[in-house]
Amino acid sequence: GKIIISFSTDFTSPIRTISYTFVDFYHNNKLLQGNKTITYELKSTALLVEVHPVMTFTVDMKITFDDGRIYTRTGTKVKEAVEGNGTPLIWDDNVFLVTGNSTTTLPDGTIIVKTITTPLRYVMTCNLPFPVSGVVTITKNDSEGVLDFGTGACDNIATLTINGVTTEITLQK
Repeated sequence: GKIIISFSTDFTSPIRTISYTFVDFYHNNKLLQGNKTITYELKSTALLVEVHPVMTFTVDMKITFDDGRIYTRTGTKVKEAVEGNGTPLIWDDNVFLVTGNSTTTLPDGTIIVKTITTPLRYVMTCNLPFPVSGVVTITKNDSEGVLDFGTGACDNIATLTINGVTTEITLQK
């Protein structure tokens, strides 16, 4: 099979896109079909007067197992650098906001929908692989949970609410 990668070589353009298309591509006896796209854009907003990067990731993939079972995922994630853009050689002062959603269908028919309802905030000075704030709503078939990463403290504590019951959880790398 093939993975077709297409992109522009105009590196001065404020918007650049890389697209991946899977055509008759097998990995470990699994057929991968679909597309992935990464769009990189430089933009400014009223709140952020300096130009800053925004990356949009989209996925529309289907994996067929050798026994015929199928796994699918569609979704979009937007990662916006909202602080630290004026110091390109210093990574620690960067802050990112992430929004988006995804729908995954497992081979047994289970459907999992994840929606970022409050942007996830990643603060690089925290040196953590998870956000310091933000909320994700997760629906699995008919059940719903809300994962809340807190109010901005550099810690590994979040809360998970399922059926009105909230539990504090410790996030691990």
